[in-house]
Amino acid sequence: MIRFSCSACRKPLEAEDRGAGRTVACPKCGQQLLVPPPIRKETAFSETDGGDLSEIPQKTRSLGRGSSRHDKPSKYPVARILITLQRVAAIVIAALWPIETIYIAVGTDSKPIEKIAVIFGLLVGHFLIILWILFLSELLQAFLDIAKNTQETAESIIALASRRREMAEEEQDD
Repeated sequence: MIRFSCSACRKPLEAEDRGAGRTVACPKCGQQLLVPPPIRKETAFSETDGGDLSEIPQKTRSLGRGSSRHDKPSKYPVARILITLQRVAAIVIAALWPIETIYIAVGTDSKPIEKIAVIFGLLVGHFLIILWILFLSELLQAFLDIAKNTQETAESIIALASRRREMAEEEQDD
């Protein structure tokens, strides 16, 4: 049994497996629909998703930041290394603050109020530098995710167009 939904009114519909590729009318709104090919059990989707995903390749159904990072090797290895280095630099800068603070508190002959001012200045400076580094890191990560998702979307559109072209050619042959 093939399960799909109307693209106009989202009514869940069913058709026999042999009805794949045929055109049917939605009983609710009358929209003409193409019955999609059957989906194997491991790629089936929930009826509550609200859309007909049967023609979209399985690998492109789960786009997004979480799924895009580990599926296949990055096309931008230098950017991945840069992100890692930025995060390591933020950790190093965070670790330097207490060391600098101890040095200023113990190793200088300044007045206590001057020491406090310098320590506070270091704290604020380190905080701003860390914030800036992490912002750039996340910005670069977002650009990488956008590039990957754009590529996956383009691939799914191409696959969908070729599948529809094949189905149209099959209908012409009938």
